[in-house]
Amino acid sequence: MKKAQRLCKDPAVLGPILNNIGNIYEEQGRLSKAFWYYKRAISIKPDQAITYFGAAGIYLKLGDAYSAYLVYQRGLKYDSANEMARAAARAREQYQREIMVYFPFDSARLTQSARRRLDLFLKGLNGHRPIGRDSDLSCNWVIQVAGYTCDLGPRAYNKALALRRAKAVIAYMKPRLRGSHVSFKAVSFGEEMPLIDSRDRIARRLNRRAKISLKRTAPTELNPKSEIFSTSERD
Repeated sequence: MKKAQRLCKDPAVLGPILNNIGNIYEEQGRLSKAFWYYKRAISIKPDQAITYFGAAGIYLKLGDAYSAYLVYQRGLKYDSANEMARAAARAREQYQREIMVYFPFDSARLTQSARRRLDLFLKGLNGHRPIGRDSDLSCNWVIQVAGYTCDLGPRAYNKALALRRAKAVIAYMKPRLRGSHVSFKAVSFGEEMPLIDSRDRIARRLNRRAKISLKRTAPTELNPKSEIFSTSERD
């Protein structure tokens, strides 16, 4: 198929070829390669819905439900398959409980895109008030923010950078969240637990992230050694 793509110039033929190569890499677990071919297939044939669905499926497997939802929506413009519409709905439900933001290289700065994602997450929390004053006070609502980095740099430095990323998310969310029965928990994993265990550009970009999760826990389940930031604390 790789030879065929070099010989073929017709987008109607080349698009499916590139998509199929992406499928093969995805089945092999080589997700960076799969993403690269899916992206190229879309650039060649942007109305090929199946390629959007393939890329969205990878995002969903990686736990980035919001990116999955956006890509599903793009594909559904060209093919409103019921199965894919249901997958998009599941992704939407998931990102309301758990969302991921990405960071520039060697930085804990929240980009405009990251802020938009956090605003969307906060809008859902503030609108549905799962952690408002009328919630079950026998439980604690905890927003856990886990920071990660790519593999570049010393491990100790990456551990500290990941924590700075988690704290940057908390610093942004804390004053914007309504409700008094919620705490924030910052966790640092550094370069451990990469989304994609590879050292290429795509993998490293996706691994520079923070994962924000809404958790409901009994008061005794809180780890006293964790860094907890309550919304009632003063800045």
